[in-house]
This record gives sequence, C-alpha cells and structure tokens, in this order.
Amino acid sequence: MEKRIKELATYLSEILALQVKIRPWKKIDDLPFFLGDAYDFYELSLFKHSYLLMHPKENIEVTPALARKHWDLVQKAWKGMCIYSQTSITAYNRKRLIGHRVPFIIPGNQMYLPDLGIDLHEHFRQPYSQSIKSFSPATQAVVIYALSYGSREGLETVR
Repeated sequence: MEKRIKELATYLSEILALQVKIRPWKKIDDLPFFLGDAYDFYELSLFKHSYLLMHPKENIEVTPALARKHWDLVQKAWKGMCIYSQTSITAYNRKRLIGHRVPFIIPGNQMYLPDLGIDLHEHFRQPYSQSIKSFSPATQAVVIYALSYGSREGLETVR
C-alpha cells in the first residue's frame, strides 16, 4: 500500500480511535476507463461498513467541480458512500468541495463526511483572552474623580 494511503489510515485510526482497514478495490473495471487512470480506489472498512475511497493519482490536479462529476460516476458503480481523498488542499478548494457536497478526507486537515455526521477541522483558533493594559480616557477620568472628590466605597475590592 502506498505511503499516502497508510498516512490516511493512521490519521483515521488516531482521530476516530477505531481500527481502520484499507485495501485496494478490485472492481475498478466497473468504472469508465479514464477514472482508473486518474484515481486510485480503495475499499475502507469503518464503523462496520465499507466505503470507497477515490484518491487522485500523484501529479494529477482535480478541481472540486471535476471531483464532483467523477464522484457522481463512481457513486453509480458503488452502492455505498464514496469518499474523495487528497493529500493536501487549499482552503478555497476545501470550501468548494463542501459546496459541492462531496464527502472528503484530507489527512491532518479536515474530515467532511456529512452522511456520518462528521465535520472535523484540525486547525483550531486560539482562545481569546482579554488583558487590560490600559484604561480608556473615560475610565481614567472616573477613577481620578472618585479618588479626588468622591467616596471610596466599593473601591477596596478593586485592585
């Protein structure tokens, strides 16, 4: 099995905490000839079901619209869910794949399997923490006025 498919299997095993089996799909002759030239096909066992992975061969660029057309053709030959897989993808093309409703897995980046209720993003935003480094001019004026002329009641708790 190719290195990129082993990486995909490892990614799925780690993320889903399941044993994943991937093997070459034997019925590639059921597809139009050009699809066999453009993609490698693998049968994926996951959640006690079989899925078909279609992974573009190296050095072949596939646009999201073209991936959708090819995915539709593969779906006619495969009774279960077909999953598009790619080694890497731009954010723009990832968004377009979602727009075309193509289930996909990009190892280390995103897993979008709407039929299984999975939309996992690997990149997380840092939590927003607000620290006060200075007071606004209005706050400064209120504090100066309260310290100079007003009561200090309630200010003991603020430090």
